[in-house]
Amino acid sequence: MYYEGLKKVINKLKSEKKRVHVLDIGTGTGLLSMMAVRCGADQVTTCEAFKPMAEIAKKCIERNGMSDKIRIIQKRSTDVLFGVDMTEKANVLVAEVFDTELIGEGALSTFKHALEHLMLPNRDDIYVVPDNGTIFVQVVESGPCHDWNWLDLSKYGLNFPGDYKNLAGDAILDLQLTQFSDFKQLTPPLEAFT
Repeated sequence: MYYEGLKKVINKLKSEKKRVHVLDIGTGTGLLSMMAVRCGADQVTTCEAFKPMAEIAKKCIERNGMSDKIRIIQKRSTDVLFGVDMTEKANVLVAEVFDTELIGEGALSTFKHALEHLMLPNRDDIYVVPDNGTIFVQVVESGPCHDWNWLDLSKYGLNFPGDYKNLAGDAILDLQLTQFSDFKQLTPPLEAFT
């Protein structure tokens, strides 16, 4: 879907005879940057703060013969300065900074900073891939999920009043649905917001 989105936006800009400068935030291995070049981007600026990943991206980009089109900045995008790190503002923003909550990994503040400081000033001249998303919710019943929210201290030989179990704690567990199937659906998926 990212490839198709990049292709559509880049083709539109090229048909209007516009130069395409893509900003890829959190490039990882450089995949989205390389997709942008394959789709016809004139230039790609990519940010990757994690040094080992930036090194991998550099190798992947070199191995695919795209070093002349893709520039890696080893910083968080929110630390990138126009005029210092970037000499030309971008007109396409692409980022895979979403998690299972859609707006996690600081996506909103990251996009806001990029749009205000690293992209062309006229909103009609810029594109974001992806440019929208939808959050769905579903009520389910699951014994294991319920247990993740309760602290069982009896296995440590400690006793607490029974009503402490009414104090659900934060379950610190990031789990993909494909990794877990022990639940019963109580409602169909419902659109929460777009």
